[in-house]
Amino acid sequence: MSVPDSAQDFLVMESGDLTFLVNRNQFSSSLYIENCNPREKKIRYSFDTINYGGKTILLLDFFSHLQSLFNYRSTESAHLALVVPVSDLSRKVSDIIHSLKGNGEISKEYIALRVSSQSSIEHIHISSLRPLPRLLREIGLNGGILGLRFVSTQHVQYFIDLDEMIARMLEGML
Repeated sequence: MSVPDSAQDFLVMESGDLTFLVNRNQFSSSLYIENCNPREKKIRYSFDTINYGGKTILLLDFFSHLQSLFNYRSTESAHLALVVPVSDLSRKVSDIIHSLKGNGEISKEYIALRVSSQSSIEHIHISSLRPLPRLLREIGLNGGILGLRFVSTQHVQYFIDLDEMIARMLEGML
């Protein structure tokens, strides 16, 4: 008896020649970034704050983080924000967010991530995802890369762990 191949919804983010996959269950909503409130002190990957549901939430520059991690530059627009409930993140990330210094105006209920505007939701079969090669596994898992998906002989998609990536971005903010 064969087990049916399950599929899940993923956010597929195109950026230059690179494509990133994020499990749709790792964020609650998305919104177009129209107006950002610049922060006085720029912290690496801290972009601005945005208003969401009547709250002011921190907007991290996930787009720049991926460019730095994969050593590439893109001229594409990044006007999409993923909204992530802090309660859905690991205890490690939640603790970091709650320990951030601020004047209390920034909500610690949600966090937003600026991503490529070239993003869409796709239904992807789990069996098409492959673990990282053994030599890259430790580096990849520590950096938040869970696996790969080969869509052609010349194009690889990187399956990323949003929680771990957020942890990496926030570690420098303390």
